[in-house]
Amino acid sequence: MLAWVVQLSRFLRAISLLLAWHSAVAIQIIESGVEAGDQTSVFWISSEEVLFYGPSGEHVIRSDGFRKPVHRLTTWNVRTKETKRFNEIDAALCYYQGNIAFKEMDNALMRDWTSIGRFPGEIRRFDRAVQFDPLTCVPVEALSPLPAWTKNRSIMRLRPEHGFLDLGPRREQKNEPVRLVRNGSDKGIELPIRRREFLPALVRYYPHKGAYFFPGAFFRPDPRNPNGGYGVSPWPEGIARPVKWLYPDGRVEELVIPYAKWARQALVPTKTGLLAIDSTFFTVTGETPWDGLYLLDGKGWSRRLSRGLFRAHALSEDGCKLAAGRDLEPGRRQPEYWTVTVYDVCAGR
Repeated sequence: MLAWVVQLSRFLRAISLLLAWHSAVAIQIIESGVEAGDQTSVFWISSEEVLFYGPSGEHVIRSDGFRKPVHRLTTWNVRTKETKRFNEIDAALCYYQGNIAFKEMDNALMRDWTSIGRFPGEIRRFDRAVQFDPLTCVPVEALSPLPAWTKNRSIMRLRPEHGFLDLGPRREQKNEPVRLVRNGSDKGIELPIRRREFLPALVRYYPHKGAYFFPGAFFRPDPRNPNGGYGVSPWPEGIARPVKWLYPDGRVEELVIPYAKWARQALVPTKTGLLAIDSTFFTVTGETPWDGLYLLDGKGWSRRLSRGLFRAHALSEDGCKLAAGRDLEPGRRQPEYWTVTVYDVCAGR
């Protein structure tokens, strides 16, 4: 009898905690009404202002006579709702702490131009393609040189002040631990993070946490494979998903997210919990699609904030506001442009 009472008490406490979590997290959805290009990236340039590119309503006649819509750098202020247009752009928008890089193209002439500089500020247009660092948005030749011993290693650069990750031999893809090499030291710190259990392109630094977020990627060991196994995507059904935080000093925290079918793709760590983004808007089995944006508490409970598809998401530095391109009617048509929407998960605090 006593054991039953204890179990009931624990259950009621869990329910009360869940209800408290749901009531504490008030979500404000802010629609911009501003269209972003299908291939754009989205960046926060302040706590209130979002940068992306989209159609300006202008057109130019290309060298082959095609009437081409003009895309421009665009900022939208979440508080004032003001929209501003700047330079022409066609692709590859990159922004980092005021650094900016992007490309213009003429497909008829098979030419492209690269613009690099400061935003807002002076932007230099190069009459050729220039390779730039996707993290800091500066020309690759302007980056600090790596140590000579890294020549045949796969290297993942972190923020300039934090050093880099040594992923292992360039010609191999084995699931070995990676090493953090901090500035001024050639001796790496071996981390409890393995090379094939994350995707470098999905690792992000989040200022509100002061750390790098590694969403788990699934690696299936197989002794017949020359690299010891292979990656599986999306995350397999029924298996909890680990995520890790790497701090600049080498500390690593791991969280294990209970399995949820909508938490198998993109994960964004906000100040109030994880956001999961899923693009499953159609199922061959007839099962109800689960596309959309979800808020997770990391313990098995979740809340659907919106249905639809989301592109080019970015989290504000305070960890409170997610900006993304959104299509509320996926499958009806392939949108040429996406409407920028902001979700403020700290609105009730």
